[in-house]
Amino acid sequence: METIYLLALLITGIGVGFASGLLGVGGCFIMAPVQYWVLIASGIDPSISIRTAFGTNLLVVLPTAISGAYGHQKRERCYGELELH
Repeated sequence: METIYLLALLITGIGVGFASGLLGVGGCFIMAPVQYWVLIASGIDPSISIRTAFGTNLLVVLPTAISGAYGHQKRERCYGELELH
C-alpha cells in the first residue's frame, strides 16, 4: 500500500478512536467507507473491497460489544434498571 493510504487509515482510526472515547459512539459508519475507498484506490475489486471493509468492522465491533455487555452485566445494569440515590 502506498504511504498516503496508510496515513489516511491511521488518521481516520485516531479520529474515530477519539470520538468513540469522548462521545461513546461507534465509528464503523466512518471507518467502513474509508476502508472501502482505500481498498478501491489500491486496485482491489469493489465486490471484495466492500466485503473486506464490512468484515473488518464487524470483527472490531464484536469484541467491543461483548466487552460492553459484560461490563454492564458486571455492574448489574443490563436491564435498564435505574439506581436512585
